[in-house]
Amino acid sequence: MPAPDIFNFDDSNLATYDPKKINRVLSEQPALYINHLRIARSIAGWADRLDADATTSGAEFQRGYAKALREIAAHLRQADYVEGGPMIVEH
Repeated sequence: MPAPDIFNFDDSNLATYDPKKINRVLSEQPALYINHLRIARSIAGWADRLDADATTSGAEFQRGYAKALREIAAHLRQADYVEGGPMIVEH
């Protein structure tokens, strides 16, 4: 069975991507992580569209915004926002 396209991303650019961690998260919190991958795919597409349109007077801002969106997508793909993830702050 082929893998869903949400798993088609380059993990070599992700600072803390750990396949063992991802396998654990997929076992313990599959619905949440798959949802995060869908969101990350959408956010990455948004960033790509911003880059493609970055020819206007606000191009520098758009490139910075696209970079920030890619950072969020990376955190989602690294499972940083699942329960117990490093980006979850308990108050």
